[in-house]
Amino acid sequence: MRIATLQTELVSRGLIKSIADIVISYAEFSFNRVNKLDNNFLEVVAELADGRLVFHAANEWASLNLETNAMVTYIENEMYDLVICGKFAVVAIDTVLNFMDLKTSEHMFQAKLFWTPHLFSTDGSRLLIGNSDGIVQLWHLAPFKVVTTIEARASGLIGVALWRNFAALTISITHIEIWNLESEKLVRVLTTGTVSRTLFTSTGLLACLRGYAVQVWNIETGILLSSLEQQERIYYMAQLCCGKLVVVGQEKVELWDLAGKRVATHYVNWYEVVALRNGGLVACVGVGKFELFD
Repeated sequence: MRIATLQTELVSRGLIKSIADIVISYAEFSFNRVNKLDNNFLEVVAELADGRLVFHAANEWASLNLETNAMVTYIENEMYDLVICGKFAVVAIDTVLNFMDLKTSEHMFQAKLFWTPHLFSTDGSRLLIGNSDGIVQLWHLAPFKVVTTIEARASGLIGVALWRNFAALTISITHIEIWNLESEKLVRVLTTGTVSRTLFTSTGLLACLRGYAVQVWNIETGILLSSLEQQERIYYMAQLCCGKLVVVGQEKVELWDLAGKRVATHYVNWYEVVALRNGGLVACVGVGKFELFD
């Protein structure tokens, strides 16, 4: 057992009675906090191939070297979205996509669209973008070009996810459309109900966050494999390199396998997590406050 030192603001917000109340067992979670990062950013976006972390807030973003604590900050006049795709940072401002080389900070390419993208998914070498009107494009980054354009059959697109040649398009509060991007054809429709977030696992299963549960679907067969439920609302989920899901609730974080088995439960107040390549993770524990676990 060890005590997880959380920020005093959590006490002031009434989320916990005292910091001493939070006791975490790492026997199964096996994470040890190795660093605390306090900055002015709201979210950690991604881990780069060289181990740097990318943070984002309002109209600025930054990359942080964890070994030297050196931070490089980039300020935009107005920033709507930021997504990291391989060695590029893609900054979306209105209808413009700016592609920046993360190593040299050089602006490599700019694309002007006829619509405003705000939904993104990436596998490191390709970028899937979409908007609420249902327009979805698949971009290749070497060279920069659109290779596929599809349009959702129903209106109210609120999320996109990319895995190999498949795209999962979350439609409003009703269902998810599964598209084959190579043939540009609709493969099937999953009746999921209200879904706020989706992600493809490393094996191609689709995890869907909906209220108090996470559904795991086989997109090739259209079969619901498992439904992972808990008693409080789930706000965020991520997959670790071990294949298990980290599920963030209001007052606890749980570790689940894809078969629906709850592996571990810890009573902490995290807002979101980003999985790292070394098996660890970065947790946002408050506004501008992050903790690094290995």
